[in-house]
Amino acid sequence: MENMNQELQEDRRKNHYVVETKRDTRLMLTFIEFKNRVEHPAATVYMIAMGVMLIGLMYKQADSIAMVGKVIGYIFGAVLILMGLFRKYISVYLMKSNPQVNVDEEITYLFGNTGIRADKPQEGTEEHLANYKEVYCVWEDETNYYLGMHNDDLIVLQKANFTTGEASLFKDFILEKSGAKYIWKPAKFVNVCKNAVLKAKIRATQMQMAADQDNKEEK
Repeated sequence: MENMNQELQEDRRKNHYVVETKRDTRLMLTFIEFKNRVEHPAATVYMIAMGVMLIGLMYKQADSIAMVGKVIGYIFGAVLILMGLFRKYISVYLMKSNPQVNVDEEITYLFGNTGIRADKPQEGTEEHLANYKEVYCVWEDETNYYLGMHNDDLIVLQKANFTTGEASLFKDFILEKSGAKYIWKPAKFVNVCKNAVLKAKIRATQMQMAADQDNKEEK
């Protein structure tokens, strides 16, 4: 009986995929860029456009605006442009300044039969991170997977850092285990354009099918 329990425990902890990560500047930048693409995709363009418009307004209305107002307007416009251009680096700096963030911490994610565990070799600890059913969405781009979980955690898994299991097969594994939603979210400009065109074609097809269905019902 004891041997059976031991075998069952070992089977539960069997690792189908192992991914090594390090919370360095590169990983933080990847995390911030992804968050910006998903949550605030137009913020950079918006901030730069507002800055350019404000500077342009100051220039055109130079004769009707006091010198102090023009200086403030130019400064504010320049700040908006700089924030738009460098906001991801500013976010990384703020993240590094957070005392709760362990910079350069090494974490190995273990994907077993029943859930996800996080091994922290520097601390010599291993913790249960989540059950697969807690994963609600899987995003993928050219170089990474991103797992969103209901406790608001987001795990970044670099495809090049899979030490156990094929990175190309991970999507099928995690979707089967979790039943989560899958979203292809490319980062490269060419692929972003291709993805946008594909979505537009799918939307047009759906609208055409809906229109055809309405015509059938009317007849």
